[in-house]
Amino acid sequence: PDVVDLIGFCKSRGVDDRTAGRLGLAAEELIVNIIEHGFSDGKPHYIDVRAIYEREEGVTLIVRDDCRPFDPKERFRYLDDDDPATNIGLSIIMNMASDLSYTSAMKLNNLTIKV
Repeated sequence: PDVVDLIGFCKSRGVDDRTAGRLGLAAEELIVNIIEHGFSDGKPHYIDVRAIYEREEGVTLIVRDDCRPFDPKERFRYLDDDDPATNIGLSIIMNMASDLSYTSAMKLNNLTIKV
C-alpha cells in the first residue's frame, strides 16, 4: 500500500488527521531513506510496511527491509542540532513515537514504531 492508503487506514479507524498525516509522512521518509541508502549496492531489495491499529494501543507501524543494518535510534543520537532541517524525517519519527524498537536479524532490518 502507498502512503495515502496508510493515512486512509488510520483515519478510517478514528485516528485524528494530524497523527494520520504524520504517520504517512513517517512511512514515506523511512521508505525514501531505505531506497536512497539501502538500495545503493545495485542488488534487488524489498521493503515491507505494515500498520496495525489497536483501540487501546494506537497505531503500530512495522517496517522491514533486507538492506544493510540501520538503527534510526542510533543515528538520531548523532544528529547535528545546529541545522533543524537535517534529517527532519527522522526527527519527526523520533518525536512522535511513544516507543521505537529496532532489531537486525537474519539479514533483515525490523523497525517497530508505536504512536
